[in-house]
Amino acid sequence: KDIFQTGQKLGLAWGYLAGAQDVMDSPQTKAREFFGEVDHPDAGKLPMIGAPFRPARTPWKQERAPRLGEHTGEVLSAWLGSADDDTEKQPREVKL
Repeated sequence: KDIFQTGQKLGLAWGYLAGAQDVMDSPQTKAREFFGEVDHPDAGKLPMIGAPFRPARTPWKQERAPRLGEHTGEVLSAWLGSADDDTEKQPREVKL
């Protein structure tokens, strides 16, 4: 890192291969608030990569990934045209 920073001060165009912890601890990523925190129901609070850029008119929304099967009832209800309760109680054959 010292050699990299010295090279930057000299105006050299070079870099180094940063590990995950290097990226998390980088003053650049901290200043840009690149990492956010997401609260996951199973894993607790976790750091997550934020927006790659910040558009002026559409704010970035940081959310966790869905759990396995979390939205199955919603999707099947919309697809089969029935209420959530119906999809859980009465499995149907679906023809494509």
